[in-house]
Amino acid sequence: MGLVLLCACCAARAGQAGAEEDLLAAARRTQEQVRAAVAQASRAFCFVGGGAGVCISADGYVLTNNHVVARRKRWLVRGHGTGKLYQAEVAGRDPLGDVALLKIETCESLPHAVLANLDEVQAGQAVLALGDPFKLAGVDGAPSASLGTLSARHRYLGDPHNLFLHGFYADALQTDAAVNPGNSGGPLFTLDGKLLGLTGQIMSRFGGKTNSGVAYAVPADQLARFLPLLKAAAGGDVQHGTL
Repeated sequence: MGLVLLCACCAARAGQAGAEEDLLAAARRTQEQVRAAVAQASRAFCFVGGGAGVCISADGYVLTNNHVVARRKRWLVRGHGTGKLYQAEVAGRDPLGDVALLKIETCESLPHAVLANLDEVQAGQAVLALGDPFKLAGVDGAPSASLGTLSARHRYLGDPHNLFLHGFYADALQTDAAVNPGNSGGPLFTLDGKLLGLTGQIMSRFGGKTNSGVAYAVPADQLARFLPLLKAAAGGDVQHGTL
């Protein structure tokens, strides 16, 4: 009987050790996946003014928030994937939706992101937010990366009387990834490197501009709908339809 109990105890310990090894291996795989996602996503990241942006085409189209580039039409953009500075001009703006499209004037084939299909995206999945919070990257550093969760889809954030809101986020993505001033216009990615949207708003009480674990992003499907209009705007504004 004693031998049987000893064997059973040893088997239980061996099983526990095996389970722990499996969990550790799974954690290491996840860590490597996140590292690879950050490396891939960072290649398309752009520093724009006091905020961020993301290159979406090899010929130099860059998406950002309108409130990042609202002050003027020409900007100096640093592409993290190339490490180079480029002159860029605003191709079109959507002030209501808080989106702007820049066009880099002279460039080689640039690293760029691909828009995600939001029909394949669900709340609860891991996401990655890139940005330059509080200008921590300086003049030649890398973007900050925040791992979080896609908390919800189809969120509405809009109030014309709230001076702290830049535009109307009428069908926004919600995430708990850390987003702070300087993340505006920065990309929100899936872990397989697809562009989910542009982070642009932080939900906070009393107008405070700090991470609260509730941030909003302009979704990729809205970006896709307005992209042809932004390209054709010749530096002007696009208009939303009304009913």
